[in-house]
Amino acid sequence: MDEQSDAGGCADRLLALAARGRTAFRGVAAALEDRPGDPARDELALRGGSDGASVARVLRRALGREDEARRRSNPVARNEGFDCARCGAAVEAADRGVQRNHCPFCLYSLHVDDVPGDRVQTCGGLMAPVAVERVGGDRVVIRHRCLSCGAERRVRAALASSIQPDSPAAIAQLAAAVDPR
Repeated sequence: MDEQSDAGGCADRLLALAARGRTAFRGVAAALEDRPGDPARDELALRGGSDGASVARVLRRALGREDEARRRSNPVARNEGFDCARCGAAVEAADRGVQRNHCPFCLYSLHVDDVPGDRVQTCGGLMAPVAVERVGGDRVVIRHRCLSCGAERRVRAALASSIQPDSPAAIAQLAAAVDPR
């Protein structure tokens, strides 16, 4: 077997490994970064159309993921008012660094995001509050479950907002229902 076909086989195996996930991708990129002049690295550079690009960029090109890498994985957070789909309350946008994504009165939400703020989820089901968790001191997190598809999400409670803060009574009632001690 000649060196060129061996490099091609090695490049294929590296691409298959890098395609397994983010951690594997980073590992392959780091390993190749430390091996300038490696035949497999040169083969990947040829496939990825290297123009002095980083190893990670060459890998993304070779995997056909360059557009995916340019897409924002954490869109700009949205803090908008809305009418609650469950109780009908007019909900205003929050303040003090909190993004409003659930009703402060009944704590229900809508399943509209994959990543907070992206509005790409087509389910649109009602998200019921199912649990309350305390995290780091006085921060409270509400766990929601979609009544349509079963997806679960965690959101920070808006207790510190001066505009329609989350109802402490609703949070206490949810906590008691989950942990009735």
